[in-house]
Amino acid sequence: MASAKKSARALTQYAQVVVVTGEVDFVTDGEQEWQVHHGEAMMTQVTALGCGLTSVLGAFIGAKADDVSLGEAVVAGLCLYAQAGERAKAELQPEQGTGSFYVNFLDALTVLTAEQVAKQAKVEVLV
Repeated sequence: MASAKKSARALTQYAQVVVVTGEVDFVTDGEQEWQVHHGEAMMTQVTALGCGLTSVLGAFIGAKADDVSLGEAVVAGLCLYAQAGERAKAELQPEQGTGSFYVNFLDALTVLTAEQVAKQAKVEVLV
């Protein structure tokens, strides 16, 4: 993770916010850094979830309030997306696989509220 953080910081000369996703997501805007401690490993087994994340982050950036930084908007989007994955996994029955996970994920993505996401947020501010 240390080399990913160093690379991400360097990339902020080209982008306003850099995101490195993984077991722990890392976000930096060059001045502030966050780690998001959410997610479900099964998300890596479902096609198009990464592309979907990009769209959700774009929506969070586009809809952010003036007093919210780009980095904070991205962190909020990551929390929503990963919490939807956690909820989807929790609702799976033992005999269900990635198809059911995907349906559960989409359901969770649409029913999680901002209050629920904020209350359950596992975000570490590094700087």
